Amino acid sequence: MNIKPGFTPLFNGKDLSGWVGDTKYWSVEDECIVARSVDRLDRNLFLWTEKEYSNFVMSCEVKLLGFNSGIQFRSTVDANGFMAGYQADIGNGC
Repeated sequence: MNIKPGFTPLFNGKDLSGWVGDTKYWSVEDECIVARSVDRLDRNLFLWTEKEYSNFVMSCEVKLLGFNSGIQFRSTVDANGFMAGYQADIGNGC
């Protein structure tokens, strides 16, 4: 991982420690967070940090294979795992 000076990594490159999400879909491969599903899903799936952040600049690299996705920020999650807040759209359909 290339962490710029002054930035704090949110991901350790090894496992999903510090993150919340369904491990049926989310995993770590080759130092990357990976989302996978072979089934058509009825709703969006989210992975979020246990810790809350403020006053930040976020930087990341994304590899997307033909699907619509996004990165939520300054968002909240309810007890059912639904996310509300800002989203940077990524992929088809943006």
